[in-house]
Amino acid sequence: MVRVLIAAIIVVAASADGAAGKDYDIAINNGRVIDPETGLDDIRHVGVKDGAIATISKRPLAGAQTIDAQGLVVAPGFIDRNTYVLGPELFRLRAADGVTTTFNFEEGANDVPAAYDALKDQALINFGFSSSWAGARLATLSKTPPAMNKGIAELGDIGPDEMAAIAKSSVTDEQLAAIIAIVEQGLKDGAPAVGMGVEYMPGATMTEVLEVFKLAAKYNRSVQIHLRDWDRTSDYAYIYEPIAGALLSGAAIHISHLNSSAANYVERNLDQLDIARQAGVAVTTECYPYTAGMNDIRAEMWADWREWPEERFHNYQWSQTGERLTKDNFAEYREKGGLVIIHWMKEEWIDACVAHPETQIASDGGWDPNGGHPRDAGTNTSVLGRFVREKGLLSLPAAIRKMSYLPATSLEAAAPQMARKGRLQKGMDADIVIFNAGTVSDRATYAEPQLAPEGIDYVIVNGVVIKTPDGFVDGAAPGEPIRLPPAE
Repeated sequence: MVRVLIAAIIVVAASADGAAGKDYDIAINNGRVIDPETGLDDIRHVGVKDGAIATISKRPLAGAQTIDAQGLVVAPGFIDRNTYVLGPELFRLRAADGVTTTFNFEEGANDVPAAYDALKDQALINFGFSSSWAGARLATLSKTPPAMNKGIAELGDIGPDEMAAIAKSSVTDEQLAAIIAIVEQGLKDGAPAVGMGVEYMPGATMTEVLEVFKLAAKYNRSVQIHLRDWDRTSDYAYIYEPIAGALLSGAAIHISHLNSSAANYVERNLDQLDIARQAGVAVTTECYPYTAGMNDIRAEMWADWREWPEERFHNYQWSQTGERLTKDNFAEYREKGGLVIIHWMKEEWIDACVAHPETQIASDGGWDPNGGHPRDAGTNTSVLGRFVREKGLLSLPAAIRKMSYLPATSLEAAAPQMARKGRLQKGMDADIVIFNAGTVSDRATYAEPQLAPEGIDYVIVNGVVIKTPDGFVDGAAPGEPIRLPPAE
């Protein structure tokens, strides 16, 4: 009788975990499961059903699809707050790097519904757009409306002289009201954030910026800001602005790529942000793990290029050909327009920013058929390979926390969908990456910026396997829009 009872208990326990039948859509067995919120880091078995994580078990599970993750890490899918040119090509680049959710937040969209509609039912991974302040400025101050490409403002017929004038202009009260109205419409249309490239619009006063922060706070949305350039007279005003703005407005402010914005002052700025957070100010930041940046060669930040010494031009590399620039071809390409790689950051700046416990990881990368930057394809795998395994600057759980949990928690107040992401727990969305911690590494270079990384074996989005060791699954498009319901 005792033996029968024990046998019955074993059967019931096995059935509860799904071992007695294929109770799960996907069973991921024998992996090192890491959850950054609870601190779980142990061998477990994960059951996925109806797009969500149904169980985390100590016993093997059975599923319609079974993945043996022995020797592999099972982690929440990575979240990238800072990408551009969202579409099939960009989604593949980011998914190969372990990303399951990505956002165009710094640039953003002028026509938010059009931007989301352009990707409807065809997204490999989850995605979202901010409401673009820079685009609203262009629409308000330009002589002709900016061209629109799937909801994103482009320069179109706005020439370099007019663009420079717009960038340097402060606005009247009437113009500010018009800008605010455009940005507000994007928030009403469901954008989870406001995108602000303030360095590219240096004529914007701090009053204008604060008014946009207040608008974001009104709708309980995040602000993603590219800081102003350092100025000798204003000293650290570029970092004080988002800190003070978050305090005065109540908005949650996220600073793009602090490694390149702060440069030599990165450790000082990290300390300043720590002090602000300890005081209850909602301000967060991110970095990417490369010593070169990239930007459009027409950017207003380089308006003084004619005054540069010749040797400075050699730090600039034309992404389409790989050639280093001179004053002559810089002038030629600036007239033409396109992306240029800037070699100027020091390794110790990157190390400090990546190693800080509260910085997020974001690529600041996009898609360019004519070239690009290795961060487009290799940001997260670079952190896992170089900064975790080779340099030992981060533990593996700490790196995963930076790439999943921290981005999710910084956005969940503005976008409630994010409260189900960035964790590997029962009830969370089944956005999962499975990788080999011993081999994972980026392969992309400045010469070949779109080479896929190694070591990312499986990527699962909303309970659908989109990538296996054999490649991407044809026809998979389980990505969902991260968006709030439109408001009246």
